[in-house]
Amino acid sequence: MDEMLLRVAVDTITAEIEKDGNNANLFRERGRLRFQLGMEKEAMEDLRQAVALNPELVNEIANGQFEGKIGSCH
Repeated sequence: MDEMLLRVAVDTITAEIEKDGNNANLFRERGRLRFQLGMEKEAMEDLRQAVALNPELVNEIANGQFEGKIGSCH
C-alpha cells in the first residue's frame, strides 16, 4: 500500500477512534498502519492502548508482524 493510502487509512481510523475510543481493534489496526509508515512511537502507543482495552490481543499482536517490537506491552 502506498504512503498516501496508508495516511488516509490512519486518518479514517483516527476519526472512528474519536467516536469509539474503547475499540481495541481500531487501536490495533491504526498501530499496524503506523508501523508501516515508520511512526514507531505512535504505533507503540496504539498497540499498548489496544492491549489495555483488550488484554487478549497481546498474543495476537506478539505473534503477528509486530513480533519483537512490543515486548514492553506484556
